[in-house]
Amino acid sequence: MKRSGAAVLACIAVLSFLAFRGADPAPRHQDTDLPSQAIAGRLHYIAYLPQGYDQGTTRYPVIYLLDGNTWFPGAAAEGWHFNNAIIVGIGVPTEQVAEWRRRRVLDLTPTEDRDHAQSGTGGGIAFAKVLLEEIKPFIESVYKIEPGQRTLYGLSLGGLMTTHVMFTQPEGFDTYVICSPILGWSDGAVLKAEPAFAARARAGEFKLRMLVTAAGDESKAVIDGAASLANRHTGRDVPW
Repeated sequence: MKRSGAAVLACIAVLSFLAFRGADPAPRHQDTDLPSQAIAGRLHYIAYLPQGYDQGTTRYPVIYLLDGNTWFPGAAAEGWHFNNAIIVGIGVPTEQVAEWRRRRVLDLTPTEDRDHAQSGTGGGIAFAKVLLEEIKPFIESVYKIEPGQRTLYGLSLGGLMTTHVMFTQPEGFDTYVICSPILGWSDGAVLKAEPAFAARARAGEFKLRMLVTAAGDESKAVIDGAASLANRHTGRDVPW
């Protein structure tokens, strides 16, 4: 799916807002493959570590960045914005564009879609399980993570997957950043879990932070979907 330049810049600005505090002239990262028993094919993560990470016992907020093959390089290039946070880009261990595209569509869609039947879709349930039960515990056992400061970030299909995780397993993260989500995927199937999510939130079962955004030159469906999602969860009766 084509992404507008404005959308990319807007979402990089969101990441900057989440983590900005000074400059890091020499961004560094750790690059690791992770085998998984839950999905067909390995996952891959790249972790950006802020300047001074190895000095002392300071714990840092963490931003889990979906579709890491696409978005992590840009985040790392702007690494000086993120001097007080760890950024974990989650993707697939391949340099083959066709394979990356195949896995991206498979892993980041929680339901199958008849319009994309040829490419393989609907692997997002398994991906979310790996994210929450394998990747996240592993990252938090290896790196110095600040409790209560875990963000899940997704753009486009990543925004769809971020919405799915938020609706179905909201306790998994403390903040959800949803950029230009493809909420119309599979006739809006992701929204079926929204009423139960809203009811649990209003009952006080969890507290979280949510940021939903879309750029002005996105498609009308994407802009309207993002605006509607944000509006439904803004107001006096919403516990965040």
